[in-house]
Amino acid sequence: MRLTSWWPVRWGMALWIALLAIDALFYAGITLTYKLGLFTEPYPYPQNVPLLEVTPLWEPLLTLVTGVVFLLAIVLILRRSRVAFGAVVAPFAIMLLQFAVRFSRPESGYLQSLSIAYQKSPFAMIWPIAGLAITILICLALWHDRRTPAPLYE
Repeated sequence: MRLTSWWPVRWGMALWIALLAIDALFYAGITLTYKLGLFTEPYPYPQNVPLLEVTPLWEPLLTLVTGVVFLLAIVLILRRSRVAFGAVVAPFAIMLLQFAVRFSRPESGYLQSLSIAYQKSPFAMIWPIAGLAITILICLALWHDRRTPAPLYE
C-alpha cells in the first residue's frame, strides 16, 4: 500500500512543504529587495544588514527557485505523482548546501548562534532538528511510494 494514498498524509506532507516554500520565498524576497536596493526608506532590521551585505546575489536567486520548486512539489504531492520525490529532494538538497555555505562564512554569525553558550535554552536546537527529520521522513515516504508499483485501480 502506498503511504500517499491516505489523504491526511498527503495533506500533511503538502502543508510541511508549503511551510518550507514560504520560508524560502520570504528569505529570497527580503534578501533580494535589500540587495537590489528596492527599499526607499532605511532598512527596518539593522541587525541583519551586515549579514545581508556579505550575502552574494546568487544565493537569494537560488533560494527563490527553490521556493518555486517547493510550490510545484505541493501540487505533485496532492496529485500523487511519482515526480513529487524529485521535486522535494532537489530543493531540499539545495537548501542544505546553502546552509552549509552560510555556515562556512564566519561573518554570517551562524557558528556563534549554534553554540551552546549563545543559546538561552538547551532545547533551542530541537526545532531545527525536528524540521530536518520531518523533511527527511517525507522524502523517504515519497521515495518508497515511487518504488511501489501503482495499483491497477488508480
